[in-house]
Amino acid sequence: MTVNEVLAWEKSFGNHNIRAIAGHENYKLQLNQTSATRTGFPFPGTTELNTAATLENAGSYTDKHTIEGYFSSVNYDFDQKYLLSGSFRRDGTSRFFKDNRWGNFIPQVRDGEFRRNPLCKI
Repeated sequence: MTVNEVLAWEKSFGNHNIRAIAGHENYKLQLNQTSATRTGFPFPGTTELNTAATLENAGSYTDKHTIEGYFSSVNYDFDQKYLLSGSFRRDGTSRFFKDNRWGNFIPQVRDGEFRRNPLCKI
């Protein structure tokens, strides 16, 4: 099962523009497996395990796995020329020891990107 929630916000005032996004993601998996082997069926073509004479092997297991994450991004620009952008993500997984389940990630932080600036023509 996967659940995603995302919020977006945008505001302009004068030459200032701000855009933000924030969200949450949750993924859960539960796998149940059972297996058994028996021999000594009384009739050819019989497939029900109960009718076999000898139990050779049997086993089962359950695997549960959860991933959860929170993310955000904010973009600011002045007059669509000067930009400031940043994002952040926090993810956790049940696969790791509980003291090390969560990690913080800052994939990008940029400032000073110039667009259509006559001083910065290349």
